[in-house]
Amino acid sequence: MEHILQFGISIDDKAIKDRIEEAAVNKMADDLSKSVKNRLFRTDGWDSGKFTADAEQIIRNVMNEYKDEIISQSVNMVVDTIKHSKKYREALADIVEEMK
Repeated sequence: MEHILQFGISIDDKAIKDRIEEAAVNKMADDLSKSVKNRLFRTDGWDSGKFTADAEQIIRNVMNEYKDEIISQSVNMVVDTIKHSKKYREALADIVEEMK
């Protein structure tokens, strides 16, 4: 008995190219992420997880450059937190009662 089988092979060049590009982008992003992490955080010994000297210098420079904005935003955040607290509302209600 004789059987005839037919096979069809379709190669989608665009899909292959897209997958290769996606894999390359993901690999580069992972490598860059690891490189940045290694540059910013110590990864050896007891100091593992702490900032490197380079990272500390960058943070110090940013803090000095934007000190006024950081303080202003911090004050606004504290004020918002206080305004939403129960004790603040109670104290404000007490003041209103005393004024009556």
